[in-house]
Amino acid sequence: MKADLHSHSIYSDGKYTVEELIKHAKENGIDVIALTDHDTVLGDDELEKYGAMYNVKVIKGIELSCRYKGEMIHIVGLFKGNNVPKYMYDLSIKLEEKRKNRAIEMASRIKDIYHLNVYIDKLLEENMLITRKNILDHLMKYNDLDYEKASFYVSRKSLAYVSSEKFEINEGIKILHDNNAICILAHPCLINREESKEELAQMPFDGIEAKYANKRNDYEYFSNLAKKYNLFISAGSDFHGDKSHGDIGDVYLEDKEVIQVLDMLGLN
Repeated sequence: MKADLHSHSIYSDGKYTVEELIKHAKENGIDVIALTDHDTVLGDDELEKYGAMYNVKVIKGIELSCRYKGEMIHIVGLFKGNNVPKYMYDLSIKLEEKRKNRAIEMASRIKDIYHLNVYIDKLLEENMLITRKNILDHLMKYNDLDYEKASFYVSRKSLAYVSSEKFEINEGIKILHDNNAICILAHPCLINREESKEELAQMPFDGIEAKYANKRNDYEYFSNLAKKYNLFISAGSDFHGDKSHGDIGDVYLEDKEVIQVLDMLGLN
């Protein structure tokens, strides 16, 4: 049995519909897949239908954006029994509106400051939830820009950058724990401050994404952190359907590891 516990759909900045995501997981030999869209659970309602259709076990989740010492840190939350509280739906709608307003402001600033082709109506029409990645894709589509050049305009170095509101990490963990979810420290290999990695591992997380589809990942280091602080090991491709992230099944949990997580979630 193989499980990938970190993936994205069109409900945030992924390229695949929920059905396409589940079908792709099946084709790639994954038996258990978690949908963890950025700051939204609105795609979770489709999971069980398509999981049954393609004979893939599904886990409802979210990836919550937080901050720690000025750096963005993400938490993968997985819901016990696949029961998502109403609070999380209400929070998703609230965060979606904030993302939309921020995206409109940033896209407009990119257009005005850098004189690039930016079509707000199309940006809103083509994306269910708008992240910086969606704006980046829009810039590539409607301008003669490659990924690296387009990335600059949505980066913190850009004059058009608009900061976003984020939960402090302890607040994010509490929100998820209070709402029926277990908490996983997502892609710790991407954390810039070395000392933050161990500091975060000591916080009340349940697991750590020690298996992550990125060349910067150090499985041995993060698996040792997991043992040291009694965290379970998670695995995530962080699938978005593009070349800048892993593919479903690039990393995965196996047999005993999968059973441990399913037991914690009451999904065995």
